[in-house]
Amino acid sequence: MTQSTYYSLGQLQTELKSSRGSFYAVCLKTFGVSMLSSIVVALVFGIAMALGLFSGLGGRSPNAAPESAALIAGLVFLVSRR
Repeated sequence: MTQSTYYSLGQLQTELKSSRGSFYAVCLKTFGVSMLSSIVVALVFGIAMALGLFSGLGGRSPNAAPESAALIAGLVFLVSRR
């Protein structure tokens, strides 16, 4: 008997009954939420980039290339994370 299988409090005794399907459902839901949050972050950064909210983007500054490269690398990192 493991610690999380049963517990009792007075006359009440519980039992954990779970299947592989419920385990996989929780894993898939967790994966889905993480993917959705990554997509939302990517959309927010994409919209901000399109509106030019980051300084130095769009060729307005001679130093735009390093800043753009760092921003794109950060976006790739955020989107590829799970």
